[in-house]
Formats: sequence, structure tokens, C-alpha cells
Amino acid sequence: RYDFKKNSLMTNGHGGHQHFNASAEPARYLVLRYGNPFFGAPGKPKVRPPHEDTGQIDFEDEDPRIRALFEEECAKRGVKSEMAPA
Repeated sequence: RYDFKKNSLMTNGHGGHQHFNASAEPARYLVLRYGNPFFGAPGKPKVRPPHEDTGQIDFEDEDPRIRALFEEECAKRGVKSEMAPA
């Protein structure tokens, strides 16, 4: 867990990560990186690897403690979660 603050910067190499905003204020995430085969490049096809290779964790596969922590942080701030019930 990393508690972001205004102007936070995080680099995570090639590891997986998630973004959660438990604030009443909107958040903006800016990604600076070199290349991405999913989006392609001029003259190159867009290629999305199979699900197993993306590193993505779908909500139904997520550890329930992650959702519980997010809901707890929202409640502390009086923010209603807009996520579908687990």
C-alpha cells in the first residue's frame, strides 16, 4: 500500500498495481512509459496479449481484503464507493 498525496510519483518496474481513489475529489493518473504493444505504434498493429499474460486481476479474482480496505478508507472520508457490490 502506498498513500498517494498531491504530486506523488511511483515507479513499479514491471510489477502489477491498482489505482484506488477514496477521496471525494477526482484523481488523475499520468502514465509515462516507453512503448506499449497494446496501443501499437505508427505503422505497427495493435496487439493485446492473452488474459493470462496481462497481469490483470479481475474483481472476482481479487483478494477480498483489497475491497474491504478500499470500502473502509471510503467510509473514513464519508465517500460512497461507486464500485458494484462484491
